[in-house]
Amino acid sequence: MTTATHIFQVGQFECLIVKAGGGPRDAVQLFPDVAAETVEQTAAANGYDAHAVEFSLNVLVVKTGTQTVLVDTGLPAGDISVPQTLRDNGIAPESVGLIIITHGHFDHVGGILDANGDFTYPNARYAISRVEWDFQTDEQRLSGQNPAIPTWRKLMENPDRISMIEFGEAETEIIPGLCAVSTPGHTIGHIGVKVESNGKRLLHLVDAAHHPIQVMHPDWSPTFDYDKQQSATTRRVMFEQAAQEQTPLLTYHFAFPGLGHVVEDGEGLRWQVGIE
Repeated sequence: MTTATHIFQVGQFECLIVKAGGGPRDAVQLFPDVAAETVEQTAAANGYDAHAVEFSLNVLVVKTGTQTVLVDTGLPAGDISVPQTLRDNGIAPESVGLIIITHGHFDHVGGILDANGDFTYPNARYAISRVEWDFQTDEQRLSGQNPAIPTWRKLMENPDRISMIEFGEAETEIIPGLCAVSTPGHTIGHIGVKVESNGKRLLHLVDAAHHPIQVMHPDWSPTFDYDKQQSATTRRVMFEQAAQEQTPLLTYHFAFPGLGHVVEDGEGLRWQVGIE
């Protein structure tokens, strides 16, 4: 099965977003700490069906001119195949030189290995926050039932492929033009990725937010946030900064392609689709 793609530029960088899956979600279940009636009323007032909000998996590919970078990999290849979609767009999986792992959830790392347990992108290196790495590779976690365990085991067997992202400040360069941004809360070491070229920029918030309703209500944390209070703080800071600096945003789970702006709306903020 083919899947949707969206091509755009950030300065001299050619970017591609691959819709790697998704489907409708029940927002009442997504935000269990908010009264169901409040979720339903807020969703309806903003044009959403609270029981069927669109939920995508938006995998970002960045071609810098010197290498091809994936930000996360999506799920293992199935009905929707990220590797095949890349091939269809002239990008051989063998040409991917770097995969940035924003955090350890299976819908972000499940595509690292193929059905045979080999690396889907055989020449890629991997960059990950050391905090996230230490958490995900803890032996107690690896003794559980997490479907990502084989991925972490494989990565641990190949330490020469791993580059640890260390944070002395809120941002740190991964390669020229791509910076890791500390955005904890969804997981303990969750990162966003800032893409900059020729004075243009894009901030990929990944799973710091899951639906545009959170732009208006950053305190609404989904059930799968590791630290709901911290994730709410991260969202508030990121959204306010993006609105103030007029920074285009990408998110992993907003409706495909997940691109937009945060704009001021009275005393609050709202999501505006599109970055053109």
